[in-house]
Amino acid sequence: MNYDLLRPKTIRGKKEIVKIPALDFLVTKDMRLTLKVRTFTSRKLAKKINFKNGKTFDSYARYVLEYNNTMRRKLTSDKDADDFILRQTHGTKKSEIKFMNTSSLTEFDKSKMGMLVRSVDMFNTKYQGVAHIGFKRLDITQARDYTRKDIKAWEATYKALLKDHKVRIIDRVQSSESEELVQKMVDAFYEKLEVKPVIGKNLRKDAYNVVVIHNEAYYEDAEDDYRIYDDVAVQHITVEDFRKHAKDAVKNILYEMMIKKDLIDGQIHLVDWASFNFRQDLKFGMKFGEDKNPEYVFMRIHPDGKFEFYEQKNDLFQNDAYVRLNDIFMDMGLKSTPIRVIVEDDQSRINIIRDTDYFTIPEIFQIRDILETNNFFSRGQTSKEENLSSVIDIKYIDKGDYALYFSGTIGNGMRSGIRNAVTIRRVEGYDGADIFFRDLLQLMAVEFVRAGQLTVLPFPFKYLREYYQFTEGNDYA
Repeated sequence: MNYDLLRPKTIRGKKEIVKIPALDFLVTKDMRLTLKVRTFTSRKLAKKINFKNGKTFDSYARYVLEYNNTMRRKLTSDKDADDFILRQTHGTKKSEIKFMNTSSLTEFDKSKMGMLVRSVDMFNTKYQGVAHIGFKRLDITQARDYTRKDIKAWEATYKALLKDHKVRIIDRVQSSESEELVQKMVDAFYEKLEVKPVIGKNLRKDAYNVVVIHNEAYYEDAEDDYRIYDDVAVQHITVEDFRKHAKDAVKNILYEMMIKKDLIDGQIHLVDWASFNFRQDLKFGMKFGEDKNPEYVFMRIHPDGKFEFYEQKNDLFQNDAYVRLNDIFMDMGLKSTPIRVIVEDDQSRINIIRDTDYFTIPEIFQIRDILETNNFFSRGQTSKEENLSSVIDIKYIDKGDYALYFSGTIGNGMRSGIRNAVTIRRVEGYDGADIFFRDLLQLMAVEFVRAGQLTVLPFPFKYLREYYQFTEGNDYA
């Protein structure tokens, strides 16, 4: 445990350690590593812990903080020591520890990967000749990097779209706070995207419309200003939630409006679909609703980028197709991890995508050695490929009867910090079908699904979610 993680808080006028975030390392029976953030909370905050079933602070195992910043169980001799239990305070944000930070040796040591290095080193030293912890390596079959060419192509795409469809900002609140937000949005659009929005009063079908309203809490006893439009691209933003984050939000706001415009037109404009050179229709399917009565929604995309949605429901006329989908999603989903989505080609071959419980680990021992020597980590191309390959861009691993892939952060211009682990996903062919998912990797190297990141699924699934939420009458922003 590193002292920098102990987070002193001010209690009764003086700073005391009352919360200690820690990292729980666990190796499962199938030799899988899990990393979970746990929080030790002091007795001083006992009133802020939500105890259930008659339990109290003393019902839990209690720990004390040692002089060397380690935790141990409390003994009867520790009468005056401040004690902690493994519980989080009610209503507060859960403790977080970054997956990795290479900005300095100190920051690396405080991250999950830095702690993992120290823990593995200590274990392997202590049990040398008896036991050893190491990590399995996967041989990459294909890599899809997100390059400067991709970035320039995307910038050219959205700028071309903005020539025909201007950004309009409509203020439905009409207060000094909303006026301030509107001006912040105007400045942010220009600074981030070189876009000059128009401030207007009415929505326009030929524009991307940003509508400023209050958040949901404001409308408890009043008519909500939120509306869903089936023929106008609209994105609602709230005064209460966007005033402090206007600059960071503009990219996502623009992307959401452009996706909505594509849904209205039934045509993908955000990327040049024809450039992917698909010579057949592709169908992307997801399961929605409860497991007892699920709905299956599909997006069929033609080679020219035109598309339509259709649903398979449990009714007399679609029963055969519905039962087949239940077999795919429900029965196969019970075999291991749940099925996320499916893709079908015009030969009726179906590829299934599952989540797994595995994640990728960069070359953390080499990274630590570099930081110990220089106290900085070079993110040049050579260093990046050698040490960060498993957490950047898109990688595909052919395993014969199935495949694995993962989608990390964008390697080009990557920052020093990675907040979350990169999850490995598994692709299978249903009923003996060939795996063609390798051809779809290019559909994840897009920025607009997760601004500043690569998407973990082909981007048509974003359109599917938007369509479903829209047809259900919910906000799909």
